[in-house]
Amino acid sequence: MIEALQKHYWTALAVSVLLCALIATGTFCTRTQPHTDEVWSYMLSNKYDSPFLYAHGPGIGEESGNIYDFVLEESQSYQDYFHHWHDGEYYRDALTVQPGEQFAYDRVSYNQSLDTHPPLYYFLLHTICSFFPNQFSWLFAFSINIVFYIGSMVLIFRIGNALGMEESRSLLASIFWGLSSAGIYEVCFLRMYMMLTFIMLYVTYLYVRMSHSFSIKCVAITALMCTLGFLTHYYAYIYIFFLTLFYIIQLFCRREYAHGILHGLTILLSVGVAVTLFPAVLKHVFSGLFGVFVAHGTHPGFVFAFFDMLHLVLQSYTGINISLRYILPGIFIAGYLLHLIALLRRAWKRNSVSNSCFERILRIGRFIFRADKHYLHILFQKMGDSSWKLILFSVLASSVVIVNISPNMRLLTVRYLFTTLPCFSLLLLHYTEMLLFSRRGKTDNRSPHQMAVMCTICAASVLSSHMFSGDSNFLHNIDDTTGDYRQYFKNSNIVLVDGTHYTQAFTPWLMSSLEVFPTDKIDPNVYAILSNYNDKDTPLYFVISSHYYEKSAMDQYLSTAVPGRYSYIGAYHCSTDNPDYYLFYKIKRQ
Repeated sequence: MIEALQKHYWTALAVSVLLCALIATGTFCTRTQPHTDEVWSYMLSNKYDSPFLYAHGPGIGEESGNIYDFVLEESQSYQDYFHHWHDGEYYRDALTVQPGEQFAYDRVSYNQSLDTHPPLYYFLLHTICSFFPNQFSWLFAFSINIVFYIGSMVLIFRIGNALGMEESRSLLASIFWGLSSAGIYEVCFLRMYMMLTFIMLYVTYLYVRMSHSFSIKCVAITALMCTLGFLTHYYAYIYIFFLTLFYIIQLFCRREYAHGILHGLTILLSVGVAVTLFPAVLKHVFSGLFGVFVAHGTHPGFVFAFFDMLHLVLQSYTGINISLRYILPGIFIAGYLLHLIALLRRAWKRNSVSNSCFERILRIGRFIFRADKHYLHILFQKMGDSSWKLILFSVLASSVVIVNISPNMRLLTVRYLFTTLPCFSLLLLHYTEMLLFSRRGKTDNRSPHQMAVMCTICAASVLSSHMFSGDSNFLHNIDDTTGDYRQYFKNSNIVLVDGTHYTQAFTPWLMSSLEVFPTDKIDPNVYAILSNYNDKDTPLYFVISSHYYEKSAMDQYLSTAVPGRYSYIGAYHCSTDNPDYYLFYKIKRQ
């Protein structure tokens, strides 16, 4: 069976990728909640006059202190957004490309200059939406993701082969990532991360090839792909920096100084090209919201960030959600102490005869130092050849830095490691197999028994990741008690009280409403709307964020404003990275 798989591995890869793509598509079709950032993807890609519905609310723009104030001053429509009625077309226009606004890439670039991301992904989404003016569909963005998802699985397979893995292991690593909760989460999450992952995997593949043999052609293609990565997401700078750094160190160790300098200058050129094409990167990185996190980070240091990173990887591939900040350091310290005790016993026996106690201590110290040096050398050798070390060190270093600077790491963390998680599937599979079956540094990769064990481990991990990982909350709104909340927006009037940017998640459904009254506070206008409502043909729904009011306080308010005329429908948890939820009430006519 293994030999047949080796012979027809491209067929096996095609079938596996197709099945994974069908599973991912089926999972996407069963989603019950949009994420607020997915709505931002459409709005930033397609809104023509200005990129935001409004520029007001807690936590929006306060850290950067520039772009939202600028938008507020620039557009009178933002000042008029709150406390005014808007029909559903207002929200449809914000999410769709209108006739005459197709292929307006200058507006997309302008929108992104006011946001915190480069524009390449938004160009692509805007292009697709331009072929369907005044139409909205989640499939527009999903079509981008599924293409790059398929490409990413192929690249994982190619990277594994380039690293020297057997085709069966490379294929298993590709499926391992593709079916894990992280892989399914990424392809279903309608943001730029899937596109970035494909680009970074392509760059990784080129670096692995160049680690074996330097090639001017590969350098040129790498520079092009790096530029595309820089124009997709700023985390590309971090990952490519470490790839380039460790690769140049390898070249210098091989005394290929000219190749190292040439490659470094080429990558710097790609950075210059990206900045030239999108100058707003300088504002974003050095003075915007992203720059704040880069400068100050969100963790107490890289040591804790390292263990948090391992926690995220473990959670992504197994669903185990245990903080490793103190557990792993304790294990490492206890393990080294046992190792040290064993060395001390050996050293004491070897140096039991000596002229003085001081001399004995020196000899024991030298023995332990040489022994640890020897064991570290063995460990370094077992990490693999230069290509394995390049991937291992680059993935670990970039992941730690990303975790240390990323926002909301306590709430929604996995997406910030999307770039490196596919490479972790290769690393986990390779080193787990080596740990279980290594004999003098080699494994019998053609053993059916060995392959069966690895397949079982991967299958158990994938099932566990879906059963216990918090990523499932993204796909299905487990906190929703309203049923299909979208029915309340259709052909209804809505009073929506929320000043936070999570309101954006409702925007696709507001386009089916008759009229919407958005407000950031309960004021006399809201009181008048609720108490005087008397339309027998049009339902009125009152939706309010728990960010401002608890249910008990809201019930007390409504019992005064509309006594006997309100009914509580349920609560809706709008986003996995937002602890707030939305209360739904129906207001009856007088």
